[in-house]
Amino acid sequence: MFNQGMGVDVGINQADILARFVQEGLDLKDVYTLMKLGLGEEEHSIVQIEVRPDAKVAGKPLKDIELPGQTVLIAIMRAGEILIPNGSTVLSEGDSIIAFTDGAGREGIRHAFA
Repeated sequence: MFNQGMGVDVGINQADILARFVQEGLDLKDVYTLMKLGLGEEEHSIVQIEVRPDAKVAGKPLKDIELPGQTVLIAIMRAGEILIPNGSTVLSEGDSIIAFTDGAGREGIRHAFA
């Protein structure tokens, strides 16, 4: 429907994204995969997870949180706003985190944020 001449350089299959949500169980305690990058064992993903009320990271600044090896926090969605995180950003209950991570980092993120 759209092409590079229209300024679109990446195609997104919404049906595929919805199918992944269903496959992952639509459990808010889970890490949702928004996009997979790479193949095989070196697969990386852009993921989304919500900071749960009893999460270890709630109320802590990012500089005090140990993230899994190859994990970078990209954005925080809070109360209708998007924040670009830095070391002094304090995570709050209900924050929706967008992160870039590898396969091993997914489990670490889930453990810390959920």
